[in-house]
Formats: sequence, structure tokens, C-alpha cells
Amino acid sequence: MLIISLIFKNKTLKITALVIFIAGALITIPTYFSGENAEDIVENLPGVSEEYIENHENQGKIFAITFYILGIISVIGIWGISREQNYASWFVYLILIVAVFSLYFAVITGSTGGEIRHSEIRREIPTNQIEKDKFEIEH
Repeated sequence: MLIISLIFKNKTLKITALVIFIAGALITIPTYFSGENAEDIVENLPGVSEEYIENHENQGKIFAITFYILGIISVIGIWGISREQNYASWFVYLILIVAVFSLYFAVITGSTGGEIRHSEIRREIPTNQIEKDKFEIEH
């Protein structure tokens, strides 16, 4: 929506996009803090490694920080757009860049969260597969 608002130079769409970013940042707060409770539930399940939980938690922190920054600068952007401040025209491009970074970290956070319970999407080869391959080569 923000990209479309920049293409068509539509003030209403710009503000709407920024409001969505602010709402997303606010929703990120309880989502981030619910992670501790989720960790307590899944950490004792079979096949769940603390390494994957910690990786997801670290990525979640980065994502939360970038999204909070996005929310804060979106408030500043709305204020600048509504007051027709000189900085507002270039500031929206800064917001777009931060939004792209936030999206990147959202994807990484989601992927690392999926790795906790879904071994089929993990990047490394499971230890038992390595042993099986080693056995087949030797025999």
C-alpha cells in the first residue's frame, strides 16, 4: 500500500499504510511477550531442541525491534504528512526501507519458529541421516 501511495502520490493511502504499520507494531508487543509461555510448552516435547528455540527467540528480538522502530517512525511520518512538513516527502522513503527490513526479519523469525517443530524444513542434515549414509557407504 505504501508503494502504491508513492506511485500515485496519494496522501490518504500513505497515512493508511503508516497506520497499518503502527497497528502492526502494537500487535507485536503481546506477540513477543507470549513467546516465553510458548517456550515453556514446547521445550519438553520430543524432537525439540533448545538451539532452535534460542535461534527463534534471537530472531524474534531483532524483528520486534525493527517493527517497533517502524511503528515509531510511522507516527512521525503521519505527523509530518498531516502538517505538510518539508521532511515528509523523503521520510516516507525511509519508512519504506525500514518496512522492507522488518519484512525480512519477519520472514526469518517465522522460518526459525517453524524449525522448532518441523525437522523437514531445518537446514542441516539430521544426525541419524548422517549415520545411515555412513553405514550404507561402508557396507
